[in-house]
Amino acid sequence: MACIKALLEQGAQALLASSCSPELDASVLLAHVLERESVYLRTWPEREVSLTCQREFEQFIGRRAAGQPVAYLLGYKDFWDYRFNVDEHTLIPRPETELLIELVLQRLSDQDALNILDLGTGSGAIAITLAKQCSLWNVWATDISAKALSKARENAQLLDAGNVMFSLGAWYEALSPEVVSALSLQDRTDVSLASESHPEKPVSFDAIVANPPYIAADDEHLSAQVASSEPRQALISAHQGFADLESIIAGASGYLVPGGWLMLEHGFQQGPGVRDLFEQYGFDAVETCQDLAGHDRCSLGRRSDTVAME
Repeated sequence: MACIKALLEQGAQALLASSCSPELDASVLLAHVLERESVYLRTWPEREVSLTCQREFEQFIGRRAAGQPVAYLLGYKDFWDYRFNVDEHTLIPRPETELLIELVLQRLSDQDALNILDLGTGSGAIAITLAKQCSLWNVWATDISAKALSKARENAQLLDAGNVMFSLGAWYEALSPEVVSALSLQDRTDVSLASESHPEKPVSFDAIVANPPYIAADDEHLSAQVASSEPRQALISAHQGFADLESIIAGASGYLVPGGWLMLEHGFQQGPGVRDLFEQYGFDAVETCQDLAGHDRCSLGRRSDTVAME
């Protein structure tokens, strides 16, 4: 039987050509197989590993070397303070997306009973995190993928996020009056969604957030592993990555309360273009915020009080 140290060295060596962090990947996978924390591996490097665990680790290393992301091998990814189950139908949550959570909380966490919309929820990481941080908020989560939405529902149940509602559809198409009214009756009967002045819009949102597809098909920064492993419809967008961003921005005013916020994640080179779109569609207080690496990552704008609801 091999010891922990030897397995880690063998695993890292096998991942040199396929991973930018072979030692870390090997450590995470072996800890998962042994059902231990990573500190255990460093504390007991000479401890022998059973043949069953060794074979399982070697299988994981083989799949990782073939390009499968670590998060899909583990079946989960940590985001904010929570663990989200993920699979090949959901985009893997990234640390950069936590900036979107911070921006929403900075501007709205002192207010109760708000309606928040997360478009293209994927695993539900954004919607569920916001719902957990502010339990009095009503959070709607939509996705065009039924399989992704099923995973998001699973995560909401596991994390006891009862104030999240789900709807299937592309962007605002998921918010038909019938769908939202049904969700309201089923999940939050204490919340009235009907609007006498705008019956065709049964709910208006105080904030809309999204991490939409924003990568161009020919983007040189998109790694081959990501492109081949994660759902393409969650990554790639037409018009050099701006098609879905523009769709969301163009339709947002019809679903936001006056003064409501739209906050979007985007590529590090897209800040100027996204700000232009915000201004083109009549948003105020437009700005772009940087992630911890200093890259443009999220842009936001506030719906003007003068914009009429459609």
